[in-house]
Amino acid sequence: MSWKVSIKMDPSLVAVRRAAHVFKAAIGDFGTHELRQELELAFVEACTNSAVHGPKGRGKPEILATITIDPAELEIVIQDGGKPFDPFQKERQLDLDDVGSLPCGGFGLSLIRRICDTVEYHHNEQGNLLRLRKSLSSSCDTSLALGRH
Repeated sequence: MSWKVSIKMDPSLVAVRRAAHVFKAAIGDFGTHELRQELELAFVEACTNSAVHGPKGRGKPEILATITIDPAELEIVIQDGGKPFDPFQKERQLDLDDVGSLPCGGFGLSLIRRICDTVEYHHNEQGNLLRLRKSLSSSCDTSLALGRH
């Protein structure tokens, strides 16, 4: 059994916060507490990047987030109408040995890549599409994740 949730939001941090509440509720019975926290972080980082850098001044000023869960994996797709960009070009690497020297931002994609098994980016005529996947077979008991007790 699989299911899907779609969230349409304005490109604002307030809308991202509201979407995070929906996402958190959608995965509430899913996996471990730690896994849910990590997935929520990846979701918020991806949506925040889209809100800050995505559709402003071009196309439809909205973001569409789609979450799909099936017994094998969780998939998050974030779409916006923004200009094409290479999200991996300026990716910062985390060096936690010297936390005091780390800048205040710019680590979202590195965090997302640490959390998710697959991170893909595509651009088409509708805009940017970021696809995040997390395998469930190695992360949690999927019978609990899908609400089958």
